[in-house]
Amino acid sequence: VPLDFWETARQKLDLVKNDLFWLGETEDINYHQVFDATYAWELLHMLEAINKGISHIADLERVLNKYATRFPGDAIRLAFTSNHDENSHSGSEYERMGHLVKPFAILTATWKNCMPLVYSGQELPNKKRLKFFDKDEIEWTGTNWLHHFYKTILTLHQTNKALHAGNPSTIKRIKTPADDKVFAFTRQAEKDQVIIILNLSSQHIPALTIDNFSINGKYKSAFSGIEHNLTGPQTFEMLAWDYLVYHRTVK
Repeated sequence: VPLDFWETARQKLDLVKNDLFWLGETEDINYHQVFDATYAWELLHMLEAINKGISHIADLERVLNKYATRFPGDAIRLAFTSNHDENSHSGSEYERMGHLVKPFAILTATWKNCMPLVYSGQELPNKKRLKFFDKDEIEWTGTNWLHHFYKTILTLHQTNKALHAGNPSTIKRIKTPADDKVFAFTRQAEKDQVIIILNLSSQHIPALTIDNFSINGKYKSAFSGIEHNLTGPQTFEMLAWDYLVYHRTVK
């Protein structure tokens, strides 16, 4: 639908109800003149390419840098590992992303200006392709194995100001001795801070030493709830496809 239609539509609707949230199923930068958020398809396809070994962390950085420099500063990107179209046409996230499903889900919920989308059944997890037009029910078992995982990252996204999409925040890559395998970064807004460390490889890293933390102090592990003092050089053990999420929320 041409952009000028939406420009007129928003002008008229804002006069009646100006608190609507506008989500555009497009990745055309120009549509952010009207829409609050658009789909981050290029990021999705990059994540799939990394799983296949076609692309690497440097390619991921290129896409994220494009989002940061070419899109408006308050442009929200709807980020996801699966949705109705992708599941039916291309397969579940497990077909497309393999063991990287969890690290990539964390990335879509924590990168700057990303708003995470969760598709029905991911908390199960549902690993089958659902029919696109015919009724095809999710096979609920009564046990949602990933309920805690998704609840944790979505709650953190909601409660920690550093992760709020569209709000001013700083983001900084953390350099590691294994930057060809590990993607790490920090987010900060006011006094709220988050540290994300993702092992995007099949290799076990027994001692990952990071000595350039720009954020020091006591942080809580999002998944274990254990408090850690991250002041000074830190050494982490990371299993294959592992993820570490630390946060500090100031009330």
